[in-house]
Amino acid sequence: MIDISDFGLATSSEIAQTLAQRLKVLRIQKGWLQAEAAARIGVSRSTFHALESAGKGSLETWIKWTQCLGQAGQLQALFKPSVLSIADMQARQTPQRQRASRQRLPRPNKA
Repeated sequence: MIDISDFGLATSSEIAQTLAQRLKVLRIQKGWLQAEAAARIGVSRSTFHALESAGKGSLETWIKWTQCLGQAGQLQALFKPSVLSIADMQARQTPQRQRASRQRLPRPNKA
């Protein structure tokens, strides 16, 4: 079983396989066969097998699978933008560039 603790260092395929393995464990804990789980989310057994073994499937199928296993609440925190205060937004703004002052040439002496 692939288990990656730091998704920041993993490929997208490794992440998908790790998540699929985690959901497979939940399916087995519920005592469901692949065919039963596939029927519950409305896909063929072969599609479900590809999802569970290789992590390959549409986002909608992943979400259905997650909901079926009672894990939809885990999706709440995904990709949630952080709320910044006005002060934080102002602090993150890049300062406007200013033109350098022009060097003045010395004036010739009038004699």
